[in-house]
Parts: sequence; C-alpha cells; structure tokens
Amino acid sequence: MSEVEDILLGAEFATYREAAVTAVHPAGPQAVRETVRRRHRRAAVTVAAAVALAVAVPVAAHATLDRRGGAPPVPGETPAPTSSAPGPSPIAPTPTPSTAGPPLGPPDGRITRPQLLAAKLSLPAWRAGPGCPTEGIRLTADAREETNTLLALDHGDADGDGAPETVALVQCVLGTGGPMQVVAFDRDERGEIVTVGQVTRTVRSGPQWILGLEVTGAGVVRVEVADLAPGGGWPLDWSQRQWRGYRWTGDRFTQVAGPTSFGPNPHLSEAPAERADASITTPATATLIRQDDGSFLGRLTVTVRWNGDAAHEYLYVEAINLPKGVVIRGVEPPDLPSFHTWFTVPGGAFRKGEERTVDVLLRAEPGTAPGALGVTTVQVATRQGGELVADAHPTDNTASFSMSAVDGG
Repeated sequence: MSEVEDILLGAEFATYREAAVTAVHPAGPQAVRETVRRRHRRAAVTVAAAVALAVAVPVAAHATLDRRGGAPPVPGETPAPTSSAPGPSPIAPTPTPSTAGPPLGPPDGRITRPQLLAAKLSLPAWRAGPGCPTEGIRLTADAREETNTLLALDHGDADGDGAPETVALVQCVLGTGGPMQVVAFDRDERGEIVTVGQVTRTVRSGPQWILGLEVTGAGVVRVEVADLAPGGGWPLDWSQRQWRGYRWTGDRFTQVAGPTSFGPNPHLSEAPAERADASITTPATATLIRQDDGSFLGRLTVTVRWNGDAAHEYLYVEAINLPKGVVIRGVEPPDLPSFHTWFTVPGGAFRKGEERTVDVLLRAEPGTAPGALGVTTVQVATRQGGELVADAHPTDNTASFSMSAVDGG
C-alpha cells in the first residue's frame, strides 16, 4: 500500500470512530446503581430461600415487582421486548425457626438402691395403727424396730411420661411384722427425689403381706400379695397369693388387673364365733409440769378392760392426735417398750373380765408454751399374730382427755 493510500485509509478509520463514539451514550451513574440494586435483590432472594427464613416472601415479592416494572429506559438504549409469559410464582411462606433449644423431656427417675437409702423421703400414709413415720424419713437396708425398711425395688415408666420411675416396697417394722406399702418415686427438674404416690398397701382385712413387685413395659405395676401375714405360728406358705396390677391415672394409682379379694383360706379351720371386746377409760385431763431442763412431764392413768373370748397375744393403746412436741416416754409398771405414740398394755393376754390400770408417762419438749395443749384421744386394740382382731363393741375402744402444760405444780 502506497503512502497516499495509507493516509486516506487512516482518515476513513478516524471518521468511523468519531461517528461510533458519538452514537454510543453511556448508561450513567443512575443506571449503574439500579443494576447493582437489582443484583443485590436477586442475591437476597437466593440466600433467603436457602435458609428458609420468613423474610424471603417480602424480599422475593419486592424483587419481582422491580423486575416487572423495570428501570426507566436510558436515553439511547433500545428497550428489550416484554415477555408475555406469566411471572414467577410467589414463594410460599415458611415457618420461622425457633431460637429456643429442643424441649426438655421428663426427668429420669431411675434411682439406685444406695441413692434411695441416702435420701430424705416423704411416704404416703400407713394404715391405721401404731405410728409409723412418714415425713423426713430415711429408709434402712436392714429390718430394725420402728424403722421404714427398703425390701425391694424396680424401675419402669410407672406414670406414663415416657421416662422411668422407681417403685419400691417398704415396710414399717414392728416386732416381726408391720405394715407394708408399695411407693413410686421420681425426680423433679432439679434432680431431687420426689414421691409420686402409693401404689398399694397392706390392710388388716387383707392383703396383710406383700411379697414382690415389678413394672411392666405397658406401665402397669404388678404387686404380689398374700391374704395373711406370717407369724404367731402361721407360715407364709399357708397364705394365699395373688398378682394384682395397678396403673397411674394422673393423680393416683388404681387397680386395673388381677383379683380384688381373697376367698376362704383352706388352711384355716372353722373358727368359733369368738370376738374381741376391749374398752378403755381415762381421766378428763392430764397436766404436764415444767422440769429443770425446760421440758414438761406428766402422767395419765389409763384403765383397760377385756370382756372378749377371742384368742389374742396382747392389747395395745395408741394416742391418735398428740399435740406437737408431746410423746409417750414410757408406762408404769414397765413391760414392753413404748414407741412415742403407742404402747403395749403390760401383762400380755387378758383373762375374760380382767381389768388393768397403767400410768402413761407423757413428755413435752423444751420450748413448749405453757397453757392448753389440746385434746388427745387414745384407742385400744386387740392383736393376734401381729394383726388386728375385730372388736365386738368398737364404740368403747376410745377415750379422750385434754392436756395442758404449767410452770409449777
């Protein structure tokens, strides 16, 4: 190419560049900002959908409206054709995830034998009779007089909450026997041992003995019971046995399986129509006098009479509602030990028509305020083989007296 041709060709290229640059108009800062905003909105929609947040709905809807309306045309640009296809479907709202942790399940109520023996417990009421402790007690591993002994335990979901509980067989030891009960224990939210409720207990009319227990996978507490308690020449092998099932109803245990009563025991011979008939009388008042150590001591004369003909080993007397801080500390003449709320009438079995009088020694702890302490009732009962013998005339089995404390006699 000659120099003249090169000059002419260069001039043509210069003219073309000038025309092309003049025809192209820059979008300008407003259009750039709008483009960035659209990109940010698209990114926000993508992120929101990925994490399933509820804010995805307004963000997606706002982005959709912006895309439908579009930005105002930039001078010099050719508007893009509008599609007639329907817009994107709105995003369905999703639940906002909870910021709280997963709900806590019921406490694990599986309590080991050592843990149960070490804990202070509250027990449901024992059957009526000699006082057995229920509040602030500790179970014992061995059978000792006037203690609550742990005989057996099992674990399972006894109350239907999906977590195991502990079910225990407990006996209040009195001599060679004593009442029994099956109790369910659990833990509260702090891990403390709490009492759920009493499954069942022995009663004088039967069952008088409990042999074992188990918690089934269906949440039923099965208890093996016997009609008569061993002792007094009666072996446990002669007692009739039954398995009974109990289920938690929300506020107590009720029997749902097994027999509810015993038939006649074949080892019992036809007994003659003999009945116990004991009566008790006391003075109307008892006065306790302050001692040098601050305590108060007093005496109550109790007379017991026997008019029955039933076989019996002894009579015992229980103070049903002693004032707080007052206990029975003994009897005179002394014989068998007394147990704070009850005592055995000295002398063993009675002859028909026999009457005995004893002095009951009462003590109120230091700090008792002088004055009227309240009305107390004493009740006499007949025992044979560790069990109660029904009385022919129970209306004279009780006597009441008022008690007071004074500073000097």
